[in-house]
Amino acid sequence: MKTGLRFSCTIGNLAPMTFTVVNFTLDEALSSLFTLSLTLAAPRSDIDTDTLLLQTAQFTVTRDESPQREVKGLVESAVIGTTNRHQTLYHLTVRPEMWLLTLDQDSRIYHQLSVPEILHSLLKQKKLRANMRFNDPHSVREYTTMKRESSYDFFTRLAAEEGIFFWFADDGLHVSDSHLNMRAPDTLIYNPDVTSAIAENIISKWSLGSHMRPESLSQKDRNYHNPNYALQHNATDFEAESSTPFHIFESYGRFLKDKEGIPFTQYRLEALRADSKSGQADSNCIRLMPGRIFTLTHHPIDTMNDRWQVVSSRHQGHVPAVLGDGGAGTTLNSQTQFIPGRNDWRPPYRYKPQADGDEVATVVGPSTEESMAEGLSGVHIEPCDYLVKGIPMRGLAITLRMTPGNYEHEGEMYVFAKTLHTTFSLCLVETSFHRLTVINDKTHERWEFYNMPGHQKLM
Repeated sequence: MKTGLRFSCTIGNLAPMTFTVVNFTLDEALSSLFTLSLTLAAPRSDIDTDTLLLQTAQFTVTRDESPQREVKGLVESAVIGTTNRHQTLYHLTVRPEMWLLTLDQDSRIYHQLSVPEILHSLLKQKKLRANMRFNDPHSVREYTTMKRESSYDFFTRLAAEEGIFFWFADDGLHVSDSHLNMRAPDTLIYNPDVTSAIAENIISKWSLGSHMRPESLSQKDRNYHNPNYALQHNATDFEAESSTPFHIFESYGRFLKDKEGIPFTQYRLEALRADSKSGQADSNCIRLMPGRIFTLTHHPIDTMNDRWQVVSSRHQGHVPAVLGDGGAGTTLNSQTQFIPGRNDWRPPYRYKPQADGDEVATVVGPSTEESMAEGLSGVHIEPCDYLVKGIPMRGLAITLRMTPGNYEHEGEMYVFAKTLHTTFSLCLVETSFHRLTVINDKTHERWEFYNMPGHQKLM
């Protein structure tokens, strides 16, 4: 029977004993892609690093033959290091499969989908699986735009807006909006005597503090159906131990209804105050990872013996014997940042990318199409001409709702259109129709546009 701490790593289809772990560093946090940095030793010096890229890496930590942690991911980079007569060092960086979402960029429009449905769609495009559990309702959005973003940036922006966070466990990716869906199996003893931590997991250092953060937030927006309605919502942390005058006002809350504005505002405040009460612990437990809630015991201050939620961790391990360095044997150290276990941690808010200026779009639809200016229809345009093998990719259209009014100035035709963002935007629209009819369904006015040359400016 093998005793003690042991690290092992297999890469792709290579034999399990190809590599021996020299050292590793694992950085991980809620709503972040983990980074596993490995230094591996191998008797072979002829392993082609190109063939290692995007191979599946499986890193395992065991103690007395009992599995403690298993990390799976894809090889992002592979570098050949020092070589001697007996072995060659390889430096590998491993990322989760979700990291593939960072390798693209797109501009897209999603119609009549909720944020969880969009997140699922993004993962499905890369054939990624996730355990998705939501406790709060998430409304269907009339349309959602992805603007010159990677799939990962788009994913994290939408998730943060609706209080959704994610983490990685041994069984894969988890996505949720509540700490109630986290695992809480671990109980750790506070023991400042690190020399006794040979056969058990302990916390040797512990600190907890309070940090000044804004305690109230207001968000305002407008609904184009009722622009005079005061669509504003406020959130205050009444449990804050100190009362301060610091207040955040956001004039563009990105919501159209009260049922969306109330939770959006609360999520935003919780994100601002996510670390208002937080601490740090040093341990030898690699199971202290984001998505886990642990219980501390045997601390001399009774209030510390409670449930705590892991926000981020850094784990470092070293095996000096692999290189013949001697030393104290295999070591594992973990630094963990945590918050109270009953809090819902929220990711920081991310602002939506903005257009640099006018952009060319194409009016689509049949040449005899009629648009109701005050109804649910409008002028259908495609903001981007995305070509796949030279063929325009459809499904990226947006409907611009027309207001009853237009005018000509110096040979240019201006048409006022209200976008679904409830704001006014200016773009250049390349016309590809012979006739466009716009009808005001209240006044029954009709506007006929024939063979419009050049570009049409839509406001």
